Amino acid sequence: FSLSHFFAQLHYALSHLSHTTSFFLSPSPTVVMSSLKKSMLSAFQKLKKKGEESAKKQQQDGGKKKEGGGKSEKKKAEVSKHKGGKGKNQKKKGEKKRGGIEKSTKVAEKKEQKNEQKRDTKKGMQQKGGKDGKKKMSTGEAKKEELRERLAGGKFRWLNELYYTSTGEDAEKFFKENPSAYSDYLKGFSKQAVGWPVVPVDKMISHLQKMGKDKVIADMGCGDAKIARTLKHRTVHSFDLVPSCDKVTRANIAHVPLKDKAADCVVFCLSLMGINFAEYVLEANRILKMGGTLLIAEVESRFEEHPVGEFVRGLEKLGFKTKTTENMKYFVFIEAKKVAEKDRNMKIEHIDLEGEEKWAEGDEEEAEIEGEMEEEEDEDDVIEGGAGPRSILQLKPCLYKKR
Repeated sequence: FSLSHFFAQLHYALSHLSHTTSFFLSPSPTVVMSSLKKSMLSAFQKLKKKGEESAKKQQQDGGKKKEGGGKSEKKKAEVSKHKGGKGKNQKKKGEKKRGGIEKSTKVAEKKEQKNEQKRDTKKGMQQKGGKDGKKKMSTGEAKKEELRERLAGGKFRWLNELYYTSTGEDAEKFFKENPSAYSDYLKGFSKQAVGWPVVPVDKMISHLQKMGKDKVIADMGCGDAKIARTLKHRTVHSFDLVPSCDKVTRANIAHVPLKDKAADCVVFCLSLMGINFAEYVLEANRILKMGGTLLIAEVESRFEEHPVGEFVRGLEKLGFKTKTTENMKYFVFIEAKKVAEKDRNMKIEHIDLEGEEKWAEGDEEEAEIEGEMEEEEDEDDVIEGGAGPRSILQLKPCLYKKR
């Protein structure tokens, strides 16, 4: 179909119409047909123009769609590239993860130690935050809370004094009869430790991490067993009067369930408590291998009446040679080595404060010492701050002031 064909057909129709209407129409059929032809042609041109405009618009819309399709493809390419980069990052992460698994146990232990410190700090902040929380309480509630804290603090001081002024056997008996009291003691101790500039157990852990992984450790008077919980991949025997968790073995640390020479290192971290603590050191001599390490951390104020040097000389009498002593922000750290075996049944009697002693074996045979000595067998003759009747090791009890 073409435009010329259309006009030919139209002309034929109009010519035919002019012959059939020539007898009836006026004016002449030629004029009428010419006018009709012009009208038809004008209408056709408008129709044609409209069709061309419609075609042009469709062409433009097609171009936009094509351009949009190009942008979509570009975006898809970018997403694909991003996914590829993400895959590379995931691959790198995987490599890092595998590398982390291959890290040494020491790194893992240090991380665990930091976590423990964070938990302890958070716990302390929560306890400290309790004071700020009182501001939001009513006056009556705040007074009740303050009273509860004072009672808890008073109970801790009383339990602490009991620990320092009793024998290990007496303390063991008390906590067996009052198991909840030990939990109260640990809570009070944790609260006291919040403001310490140095945490002794953390220093102990740092020292132990430098030792070989195969070393056997005995934590005497372990409390919450932080050493065992931190050094998870080491052999750590934790002993205390009351088990605070499944890692702790119930025991009086004067008599622990370990064989002779079973340990490479023995730790006393703020645990030389009780008037017979010299027996704890003798027990350490029994369970330590020859050349094994003895680590002691104590409050500096306990050496006020009897200097560190005097305590070190006492350790020598019990089979230990001191390697280092360090004063660090209110605490004293001592590292010693076992150099001699001592009889566990040995009884130590301190004759005076000048450092002269006499040693008795199980049959209480008197040892000869230079000069004449008066025998003092009175069971009640206890040196203040000592570790039993006339003990060779002297430490001042760490007692809190009454408020």
